[in-house]
Amino acid sequence: MAVWASGVLLLVIVTVVAGDCPEGRYGYNCSYQCHCPHDYCNATSGCQPASCSRGWSGPTCQKENVALNKVTSSSSIYYLPSNAVNGDTSGDDETRCFHSAFEDSNITSAWWRVDLGNTTLIHDVIIYFRTNYKVRRNGIQIYIAGTAASPTDGVNCYNVTGNRDGTDIPDVLTATCSGEGRYLVLFTTTVNNDFGGVKVPIMDFCEVEVDSCTPGSLGADCDNYCYREGVCDYVTGVCPGRVCPPQWDVLVSVCDVSSYGTKCSKLCSDRHCKGDKSGCDPLTGQCTGGCRAGWDGADCTKKCGNSYGEGWDYMLSRSTSVMLADMVQTVSSSAQRDTAREISLPVTT
Repeated sequence: MAVWASGVLLLVIVTVVAGDCPEGRYGYNCSYQCHCPHDYCNATSGCQPASCSRGWSGPTCQKENVALNKVTSSSSIYYLPSNAVNGDTSGDDETRCFHSAFEDSNITSAWWRVDLGNTTLIHDVIIYFRTNYKVRRNGIQIYIAGTAASPTDGVNCYNVTGNRDGTDIPDVLTATCSGEGRYLVLFTTTVNNDFGGVKVPIMDFCEVEVDSCTPGSLGADCDNYCYREGVCDYVTGVCPGRVCPPQWDVLVSVCDVSSYGTKCSKLCSDRHCKGDKSGCDPLTGQCTGGCRAGWDGADCTKKCGNSYGEGWDYMLSRSTSVMLADMVQTVSSSAQRDTAREISLPVTT
């Protein structure tokens, strides 16, 4: 499994111990729970096929809709805000969707909020819009918040933009909205109406999924794995403190022998290594035999500047460099230029 971490592609090799697990468990030390019928739960690889239980999705059923049946609130109510977290994704009947009020001409904004119950690492948000009326899709702002003090107190992680009539916005919109918080808020000040002379912002949508990877899983579909007990970063897969427990290895091994560094963007041949440089460390590009004279750094790509010798061993101060230049000029202009002179270079330590 390959993941990006701190700009470097890491290959996480997981040693899965197959064997007998309790019913509904699988993977290393039986650490993972199957979120599908037990008949489809393989003790090694999990759900086979992905017949996920209600509220779960992804190839291995490890992506959870943490908003399902949670407590909701809204700026006003025409149809219940709880309609948007009941699991009904059909969009052709507005009475089964959330709909804010619109009779009050003093309305300047509309919002909808779901309380996830506790601080949650949010992976993405999916909005199921009404399919029989599209004009209110444009202008929705999505926020992740730690408190319910104000609908816009959190981090604005996504904005829905498109034509005023909403025709270029899909019926099912997946928003990359990664962050950590207890509340997810949809907010708008946009007036998108084409009937009855209504001039206030209105919100209507049928379902909002807030997806989160289970502890120990990561990736776009939460179908890759990391160390379960030490709950890894759900985006990068990095373990706390970057320390792997026994039987788990992190290997930087994606770059081939000719490249290294962030996205393998640096060439080993551009280094100034002493000796053979046909290969190099795929993370740092370190020259195992040291650097040629005048170059320094782990990958020997940094010029030493006012220095000489191998590996920047001998540093010249700026004043020493100026003095040396003056001495050379004096020697060059002297009438005694045919006289051999030996200039000793002062060394600073």
